[in-house]
Amino acid sequence: MRRRIWAAATVLAVTASACIGGGGIGTSAFVVRALTGVAQISDGDDSWRSLAVNERVGPGSVLRVPSGTLVELARGNHAEVRVRTDRQLPGEVRFESLDDLEVASGEVLVRTAEGSPMDVSSGGVSATSEAGTFRFDRRLSVRIAVYEGAATVEAAGGTLELNGLQQGVVAGTVVPRQAEPLRFEPTDPWDQFLLADVIDLDRELDALRRGYEAEFGRRARSPSPLRPVAGRSLGFISPYLAEVSSGDLLIGLVLSIVVQDAVEGTKLPGLFRTVMGLFVQGATWGLIARSLQVEPGIVSDAVVRAIGLRTGEIEPGTEINPTPSATPTSTGSPTQTSSPTPSPTGSKKPKPTSSPKPTSSPTPSPTPTPSPSPTCTPVLGDLCL
Repeated sequence: MRRRIWAAATVLAVTASACIGGGGIGTSAFVVRALTGVAQISDGDDSWRSLAVNERVGPGSVLRVPSGTLVELARGNHAEVRVRTDRQLPGEVRFESLDDLEVASGEVLVRTAEGSPMDVSSGGVSATSEAGTFRFDRRLSVRIAVYEGAATVEAAGGTLELNGLQQGVVAGTVVPRQAEPLRFEPTDPWDQFLLADVIDLDRELDALRRGYEAEFGRRARSPSPLRPVAGRSLGFISPYLAEVSSGDLLIGLVLSIVVQDAVEGTKLPGLFRTVMGLFVQGATWGLIARSLQVEPGIVSDAVVRAIGLRTGEIEPGTEINPTPSATPTSTGSPTQTSSPTPSPTGSKKPKPTSSPKPTSSPTPSPTPTPSPSPTCTPVLGDLCL
């Protein structure tokens, strides 16, 4: 069986290894690799001076970063730190040590290598990562979002474990009981860099969804019209009909079929409940596809084929995923394989319509959790395949 998986994380890892450290930089201090705008540095006293590229930033140093400024620092090949603020109040970060940052205000992006843990804290809230990429946003509350790897969030109110593509928001010192899917902004530079394929896939699937709903309506009254897509009875979709739009039901079904084709022994009803569970928690389709390590092109092609089956442009019985993709059996970084199979001749993507996009998805009633299987491949949240 040919295996096709998400390649963006691998490209990112290669890019990261090239940009963290390098050039003979030592590990006894952070070094300013790039500076956009004007920032200040203090050696821990009350005196401030302008920060410069290639300047060493050691324990006890404090950075003050005004709005519109970005500072990028590296400690050899061990860690990279980026500091910025999106508010009028300057961002301020103290380097307590080479692996311990104290954030008074602002946003910090940290990438750390295996064996070089980093701790970021603010007001009694800390996030520690042994290896991975995460951000620490100090605003009225503290948001910790993990892009890759894992991080442990601690405060007086408890502890929260975050895996890749998850986040937690700590108000005061109240740690949430469970992680939630990573919330991102398509216009945020860090999200654009780390989640570019997720953002692109969301944009493409949203256009397909709007075109589909303009043709068939925003709400589906029964699962029967989707039967040509799966070639089987779809009674397990019924609990979602009243709460989830028809286009999102189609995309969730298609993504579930793609994963079922790839992972031996999985059942479509359980996969669908897992996928929809992530969706109703707030994960976008692009984020869900990445969490399942399915290539974006495979998802979009399969949705186009499914719409063709629904409209009759493609004959019933045609597979929506003729070349199965695969989800890795481990949580390691995926590797790039062959390119996606193009959609068949004659299939057409519905044109985006000018119908307004819903401002928010309604919150569905609690969804059933799939029965645990003997082997569990973790995905977003506490769900698994």
